[in-house]
Amino acid sequence: MRVQLTTVIAAISLAVSVPALAQDQAPSNQLAQIVRSGDWITVTDTSGRNVFGEVSVLSDSSVTLLVGRSATPRSFDMRQVTQVQRRHFDSLTNGAVWGLLGGGAAGFLWIQGVSCSGCTWDPPSVPALVTALGAGIGAGVGVGLDALFKQQRVIYTRAPSPSKTVRAVPLWDRTRKGALLSIGF
Repeated sequence: MRVQLTTVIAAISLAVSVPALAQDQAPSNQLAQIVRSGDWITVTDTSGRNVFGEVSVLSDSSVTLLVGRSATPRSFDMRQVTQVQRRHFDSLTNGAVWGLLGGGAAGFLWIQGVSCSGCTWDPPSVPALVTALGAGIGAGVGVGLDALFKQQRVIYTRAPSPSKTVRAVPLWDRTRKGALLSIGF
């Protein structure tokens, strides 16, 4: 009896479960608080085309981009927009720090490899200067490399419209075999 009750409860919970719909990253009426005129975004429409441009006009119901070198205006009704992405540039600080540490270590190791036992540096600050020079070059290279990396961040995704579903869940125990059918619309 206990196995039957558990099976029935599991079957009922599966049958009445509702699929979770993805929530908007930002509702279209709040998109204007995230994106401003002059921002560069990529709009994906319902046909799957990606259009990259500068935001010219943004309202609750539409977005207009200036596309290409000629700045051709292209308007989208928000009902046609499935996703909006914005370029995100990585902070240059971590590139500078890693480059500084790597360049400084390389400069220090280089000066240690060049120096001989019993040699004296004239002036004695040469090893420190070479290490600092390596750190400075490394920081510059780190910032330059970090500036090359940019990524697109999704700031708006339209939730898919609910669709009709039919689910069949197998239901069996020692005395019965069958299926539980669930229809959603």
